[in-house]
Amino acid sequence: MQASLAQTFNAAAAAAYEAFPEKLARLAVIIPHAEAPLYVSPQVASELTTDTAALKKALQEIWDEMHAIRADGIAEQRHNLAGTPVKLIALLDSEEIHGALPDRFTPEMRMFFTLNHEIGHQILSNGHYPLASSHLAESAADTFATLRHLQLFGMDTGLADYLCDSRSSFIVLDTWPEHYSMASIQRAFEVAEEMGETFLNLPLQETAALAAKIADENHLAGKTLTKIHGAFSPVREIFKPYANGTARDPSQYHMDICLKALSVMEENRDDPDIFTAGKRFLTSGGRKEFLTETAGLLGYWKEKLDFINTYEPKVPPKPPHHHYKSYGNDQKI
Repeated sequence: MQASLAQTFNAAAAAAYEAFPEKLARLAVIIPHAEAPLYVSPQVASELTTDTAALKKALQEIWDEMHAIRADGIAEQRHNLAGTPVKLIALLDSEEIHGALPDRFTPEMRMFFTLNHEIGHQILSNGHYPLASSHLAESAADTFATLRHLQLFGMDTGLADYLCDSRSSFIVLDTWPEHYSMASIQRAFEVAEEMGETFLNLPLQETAALAAKIADENHLAGKTLTKIHGAFSPVREIFKPYANGTARDPSQYHMDICLKALSVMEENRDDPDIFTAGKRFLTSGGRKEFLTETAGLLGYWKEKLDFINTYEPKVPPKPPHHHYKSYGNDQKI
């Protein structure tokens, strides 16, 4: 990591510690392939310098683990780092990040999102399990990272669309349905717009409390998450040959995936949870381009595209959202 970036993220970690000194009393933020931690709290600073060889070995082991599981960042409440118990946050360098944010976002945006996501896991009462379900914890961490991105970089970076698109893939194609945090992310943007300048100037503690509240109100029940993920299991079966590289004709990818996802949506056309996840999945990235181009050539696909764009499943009424314009420092984390 460049020296200037290292200083920026060191300052961000220090600010988090100052806002949450009790929760982050033993914080250690590391870039595993670096020579030393990016940030350590005063309580553990002296302890981590007692055996530099052991520390370097521990950093390498974390780096190996993160690459094995393709993790951009990890947060552990209790980690033995070269003999020192710490609250660990480990980050990949911006050039190594797999998918938190793509290259069209700046290195600062990519690493700040990952850092703030992992900080969210450490500081939010509903940001880590077993105190919260894994889905609620991921929704809370994503919401905190989203709010911090908006405060740091503004509303017009394209983050909302990218995150919602990527989270729809988690529930349709992947085995990590707990990361389907789309509803909380969308609500975070709405709240930021509602609050305006008040949101941009919100202190870190209040931003964290706001993230926790949004996730509490918008995460999905476990049975709903299981229902959506189960409904799209036929799509994952179609996807397996492409994921492991054994598909004979990769050019068929979009055709096969889109057809199967469409069949799931048609079978569940009156289930708004399943339909919404499928619609977001099919109208994002290369799939959207494929559907639009193919619909212009084949009448059959035009009918399918019309179905995606115009069909509205019956949605049961929901309680009104809480308005956050007057959100203040009386909120608890």
